[in-house]
Amino acid sequence: MNFTAFTLLVSLGLFAGMLLLMDLGRRIGASHVAADPKGLEGITAVDGAVFALLGLLVDAAGRPGAQPDDRHHDHAHLAGAMLAGYDMAARKSRSWLHMIGFAAVMATSVYVIIEIEYPRLGAIRMESFDHALVELRANMK
Repeated sequence: MNFTAFTLLVSLGLFAGMLLLMDLGRRIGASHVAADPKGLEGITAVDGAVFALLGLLVDAAGRPGAQPDDRHHDHAHLAGAMLAGYDMAARKSRSWLHMIGFAAVMATSVYVIIEIEYPRLGAIRMESFDHALVELRANMK
């Protein structure tokens, strides 16, 4: 299996997992709202903090010098998805636009980060840049 196909499968798996966990979080939140109608008050502050940390993880993953061992942000994506679903429990119906949009943005960001991290293996290629560097070196002699 080539690298691009593997990266796409990982991103699609993350997308599907996030949708499932958002729905699970919504179901859990709906059961809490049924037991206590004011049960979700104050949760948005916690969600905001978690989503801010999620943004920092995505940002840190794309920085030069970050080590692959330091990148366990897929777990944070899934936890963020479950919290997003939990927060959606206050509504009577699902917001499919928001659910799919959130999962798509996160999965796409992971795909792009992985592609940029390994530029000679995936869909993003560096051959033209390599050729320019070889020509520059030859001209320097």
